[in-house]
Amino acid sequence: MKCPHCGAPLGDSQPFCTNCGAPNPNAHSSTAGSGHETVTQPAKRESPAENNTAVIVTAIICAAAVAVFAMYFLVFKPKTQTASSAGSSKTAQSESSDASSSNTSFSSNASSGTSSRSSSSSSNSNWMNRSYIIPYSTTEYLSSSDIAGFSAKECNYALNEIYAREGRRFRSTELQNYFDSKSWYSGTIDPDYFDENAILSGVEQNNVEFLRDAMNARGGYTPQ
Repeated sequence: MKCPHCGAPLGDSQPFCTNCGAPNPNAHSSTAGSGHETVTQPAKRESPAENNTAVIVTAIICAAAVAVFAMYFLVFKPKTQTASSAGSSKTAQSESSDASSSNTSFSSNASSGTSSRSSSSSSNSNWMNRSYIIPYSTTEYLSSSDIAGFSAKECNYALNEIYAREGRRFRSTELQNYFDSKSWYSGTIDPDYFDENAILSGVEQNNVEFLRDAMNARGGYTPQ
């Protein structure tokens, strides 16, 4: 006979259909003595559709997990790296901006100092019209480069300029008239009372000797 439910072949002795599990209405049981035979219904098989559904659900969960990780690395990670790079760039710039200003300032100061020294050491016919022959002669040690091109007369005037800046007056009419023409000059100390060892600083005394030697090396000069 056939199973009334699925049409599969079904024997009379089979209590259940082996294909769909439906009970066999023609099945019978035999008893011997007080015992009896019990037939157990076979387990119902899962249909292919149910198996396919489980596979599809598992695949969807895995795909979702992969998508989440991909979104993290593609969206959030680059932003973090970009922010870090931007911070480093600003520091470097910052950091790069701060180094350029110092160099510019140093170059500017160096150029200014060089220009000042160059203008004071270049001897020309107008040197007597300048406010100072050597503006820094009372504060900085002089060298040969500071008096390059100086004549013996100019060395003499530069030497006496150090005295004049400390208020000394001069016996020489030539020198007195020259320093009287300078707005900064205020001669109040008579030459007989001017103690250069007590009044002049170490730098000034050194420069006086340096200029005197330079003047003598150029043949000397005696103001009128």
